[in-house]
Amino acid sequence: MTDALQMAQRRFRAQPIICARTKAVKGLELLSRSRLDFNDPQGMLMADVEAIKAAWAVANHYRGSMRVHCNVEISSMGSLLWTDTMVEYMCPGVVVELVERNDSLTCSRSFSRICQTVQWVRRMGGVMAMDDWTGKAIEMGMLRELTPEFVKVNEPRYLRELADCGLGLGTQIVVERIESLQQATDAERIGATELQGYWCDVHVEHEFPAEFTPPGVIARDMALTKVA
Repeated sequence: MTDALQMAQRRFRAQPIICARTKAVKGLELLSRSRLDFNDPQGMLMADVEAIKAAWAVANHYRGSMRVHCNVEISSMGSLLWTDTMVEYMCPGVVVELVERNDSLTCSRSFSRICQTVQWVRRMGGVMAMDDWTGKAIEMGMLRELTPEFVKVNEPRYLRELADCGLGLGTQIVVERIESLQQATDAERIGATELQGYWCDVHVEHEFPAEFTPPGVIARDMALTKVA
């Protein structure tokens, strides 16, 4: 195990993303082990910089056979520091996941810069995901302009709206917050291609290193400890 991978595991846990049909692990989303202050743009920038470095380490460990999602705020993506780090560390297998949509994107200059950065991500071998899609007007615009390879929703009901948006061929739709087999079955039935959530964590916990400590496994173990 490389020093870079060990550092990534110390700073981030990982949550699996599984195929809705086969339940095989398709990717991992890196989640900070430290509490983040979302009201601190500079702190979030540094967290996002560390995330792209960690994604590089994990993707290299799997030699590109496992997708590795790392989160980035819109404010970070517009930063020269994040862009320079991305150019240095981006590699095939890394998925840059936009986790914030804000009013700054109503400015054509800001949106143009983000679109340019997305082009750089793809030129370096990475792909894009949009997180927490709810069908707001600004998200509709981003969907059209950024054409993300992955779109993530927290509730299956948004899948019907996505179906009317003319998604590109091959776009993967991930339903998050899956907490039971029934939810997994329902999400697949109405169009999800991939799933993420506590139930998924436990279902595939033996298929990747325990050092990643996915949150669903931790929650399960804590519940068992309380019962004991």
